[in-house]
Amino acid sequence: MKTSHAILSIGATGAAALALATASAPAAMLVQYKAANFNNTTHDWTDSSGNGNTASDTGFSIPTLVTNATPNGSSAVQFSVGFGGWLAFNSIDLTTASGFTILAYATNPGGSNDVLIGGPNGNDLQYRFSNNKQQLQDNQVASFATGTATIPTGAFESISVAGTAQPNIASSASFRLNGASDGGGSFTPNSNLTSNFTQLGPSGTYGGMIAEIRVYNEVLTTPQIQAVETEFYNAYVVPEPAALALLLLGGVGLLRRRR
Repeated sequence: MKTSHAILSIGATGAAALALATASAPAAMLVQYKAANFNNTTHDWTDSSGNGNTASDTGFSIPTLVTNATPNGSSAVQFSVGFGGWLAFNSIDLTTASGFTILAYATNPGGSNDVLIGGPNGNDLQYRFSNNKQQLQDNQVASFATGTATIPTGAFESISVAGTAQPNIASSASFRLNGASDGGGSFTPNSNLTSNFTQLGPSGTYGGMIAEIRVYNEVLTTPQIQAVETEFYNAYVVPEPAALALLLLGGVGLLRRRR
């Protein structure tokens, strides 16, 4: 049985838009990393997809967990630019004909090469922020696709890319930002493109925060993507019950004082 979802998205201009998702989240998940499952002692990030692909600390106690980070006070994982500022996981293959979808609730640090997820080597695929836009590229920067909107720095955004990326074959990428289309385009990865998709913040290139990131082994439909966006909104934007109760109590107190 399909469930309807509603997501309130706030764009860069602050305007509110309502998007309706009519499909439940898909099951073809490769990895899922949620801040709630990050171990701030070992600095390992447990994979919530059920595939057991934990992202492990490289030995430098970076990244770290930040509490009260998202709009509703949930935690997020802070990455750092520089040596040791990444987490490694077992390689997943995104260069298949069925394509892939990557979704994240994360911040844009504002640099030219802030890579959220990908491989560290010259022939690896990477999903990144570049000059305040989201971008999919091979690490040789031989070819890439770029989103349309200018993304503010520092604030959490719901972002995603869905498409294909195969060596020396015309490929495509479609982006979304905060519940709306963010353009896309065609690109042709270099002939040596590999499936070495193995790190969060590869080689210490990302300096922002990630509350959650997921990777699927197929191009999801728009309703499926909207369902995940709704999950992000409910998990990281909607006030938690305790906070909402305090807000309501504050409102009651204000009304009493006005009387």
